[in-house]
Amino acid sequence: MEKCKLCKITEADKKGSHIIPHFLLKKVDSKEDLKERDKAIGFRIGSTETTSYFGRSVLPDKLNEVFGAISEEDLNKNENPFIVDNYFCTNCEDRFAQIENEYAKTINKFKVGEYENPITPEITTLFWISIIWRVSQDKKNGFILKPKEEELLRRILNQYLKIKLSDIDFSAIRKDMDCNQLSYSLLRCPNYSKENATFVFFHPFHKMPYSLIIDEFVLFFYFKKGHRNSIRQSFFGLEQNLEKCQLNSVNTSEKIYPIQFEHFKKCMEKVLHLLTDKRLEFYNNLFDEAHKALGGKGNEMPIELKRNILNRIITGEKEIGKKYTIENVIDSMYIELKKYAP
Repeated sequence: MEKCKLCKITEADKKGSHIIPHFLLKKVDSKEDLKERDKAIGFRIGSTETTSYFGRSVLPDKLNEVFGAISEEDLNKNENPFIVDNYFCTNCEDRFAQIENEYAKTINKFKVGEYENPITPEITTLFWISIIWRVSQDKKNGFILKPKEEELLRRILNQYLKIKLSDIDFSAIRKDMDCNQLSYSLLRCPNYSKENATFVFFHPFHKMPYSLIIDEFVLFFYFKKGHRNSIRQSFFGLEQNLEKCQLNSVNTSEKIYPIQFEHFKKCMEKVLHLLTDKRLEFYNNLFDEAHKALGGKGNEMPIELKRNILNRIITGEKEIGKKYTIENVIDSMYIELKKYAP
């Protein structure tokens, strides 16, 4: 068994570790009040395919309602992209849980206007550091820190996270030079997910700052305070709000800047448009490569044929509950191309 990714000493014996805390993910995965961790139902939209996942405790009737008939193969392949096994040891998992439980207490206390989190800034900073670091460690969601950045966050988490909150050395954190360089801005559209679908999105290219959307939250994370004044990156229109946000750190109480409902909705739509464009770009290249490999005339598949394949893909997604893999795409290509076989 491999060593724990955080302490690097104890065997990574913990199963079912959340890369992103359950209290943040539960509204992304379902509109129901998911108090139990194994009842999530969600979809992962990648650049090449859409896949689904569901908790082990989801009732068969619910699965049939969402996905239709579920095969034994589907059950065996089912994997929540934000839950991992044997990444951490039990002790380190418990250390993460301490700051998660503390932060979760404030999740439903958002007031109108800018909100100041009553939790100490050392805890709020450690909380967001823990998410950034774990997502990067996982390597599966398109978000990866630079190796030096990843190791820096690991060192901070391993040094300061404790089994009891009372044992955390707040004074040492405030004096830590590395901790003092880290900062973040946090935005939220409160109660948006009560009536609207939300998702998790990690921008794959932004570095100054790193940018994440998790449910109603938008996080901009800086490794150096000077990065705030660097070239401004666009972020689906929310970069305008960023100018008004406080820069949070271990020495300043966390302030969360409110995003207006319509503004956040437009942001979410722009993210989905980006994902759609990336998917279509992949499909377009795939179709052209298949066309050339099969001896088609020219370097590009005819537009009409591409349109027919895409229509078949879209129809298939509707029929199988938004679960569509690359194998389904290839099958759709094969069916349409067969019509033109001599």
